[in-house]
Amino acid sequence: MARKPATPTDPNDAKFRNRIARWVVGGSLVGIILISIAVLWTASDRASAARSVFGSVLPLLGTWVGTVLAFYFAKDNFEAATQSTLQLTGLLSPDTLVAKVMIPRASIIGKELKANETASSVTVGDLRALMDSSKKKRIPIFDSNGAVQWVVHDSLLLAFAATENKAIDDATVLSKTLSDILAKPPLATLAKAVAFVGVDATIATARAKLQSVAGSNDVFVTATGDGTERVVGWLTNSLLASSS
Repeated sequence: MARKPATPTDPNDAKFRNRIARWVVGGSLVGIILISIAVLWTASDRASAARSVFGSVLPLLGTWVGTVLAFYFAKDNFEAATQSTLQLTGLLSPDTLVAKVMIPRASIIGKELKANETASSVTVGDLRALMDSSKKKRIPIFDSNGAVQWVVHDSLLLAFAATENKAIDDATVLSKTLSDILAKPPLATLAKAVAFVGVDATIATARAKLQSVAGSNDVFVTATGDGTERVVGWLTNSLLASSS
């Protein structure tokens, strides 16, 4: 009999992720120790060799560890949040049109890029400041035509800081850009995990679209459901699960 796929709350899946964490962290520590011993043992100038080891090997292995852990844990947290909220008893009728309950574009707090701006124009500090001032946990990024490109959740920023081996409020992390986040494939996948529906779609359709995109917590409404069109509304996972 085929093994039933693990869900985010499956104990077997949790055990597997725990093993992954131990393997990654333990293997990296062993690697650091072995490389350090080899370099220091063979070097004629051990003081200089020690500086080289700590200046190059440690950041490299640390970034690798952070990226792997962010992939396994941040992605799983996103999916678990989506599944738990969608399992709540919603007050929305499946036949309700999304246009009646969506957050209209004029009320969406996001970052809209100008024609000459790119992901490199948006810093982590910009996103953190916008989250703090708006008291929001997620910020959509729109292009100059009003089409959504990415959604940055606060947990995504925390995962990125982990890959840098620094705290989220560290000046170095805050000076990094959205391009730096998108350069890490696991985090880029999460930032781009959005679904789309047309303005005439129903709540049932929006919920199905949300579940069809792995790691997604956001459904954006456009005229026809094409992701390249200007956004006219937004449905979050919690809104789909519990709005009246």
